[in-house]
Amino acid sequence: MTVHIDWRWSKGPKNPRLGWDRALYAYFSGTRMFYLGKAETSSVEQRLAAKDHEDHRAKLVRSHDPRILVGRPRAEAGNRVTQPVLRDIEALLIYRLKPAWNKQGIRSSLIRRPGFRVVCEGDWPFSRSAFLNV
Repeated sequence: MTVHIDWRWSKGPKNPRLGWDRALYAYFSGTRMFYLGKAETSSVEQRLAAKDHEDHRAKLVRSHDPRILVGRPRAEAGNRVTQPVLRDIEALLIYRLKPAWNKQGIRSSLIRRPGFRVVCEGDWPFSRSAFLNV
């Protein structure tokens, strides 16, 4: 299964992408990704405002050039982006990218979906854009 993610920078608090659910988001400072998360049943905005993100928000505000990248995944024809698929996308990207503030999934992939492939598009800031679970 291949999933494509259209990543876009969030430009201000009124950005409609912040209202998305079944999406991914990442905290950046400059060109460095510090945290990658998912919004399953709540919106990205609700996840960003959640109590468990207070420490991340405080650190990000102290950094220079704080930014948020929001991505909407879409599956190939005949497949859907279900909650388990969204969790696997997050796990694969955390395992491959190793954001500093993510602790789970850094040392080993938590997914059991051989051949699972994630392709990052749009405003994706890294030269590597395809990730494969082997």
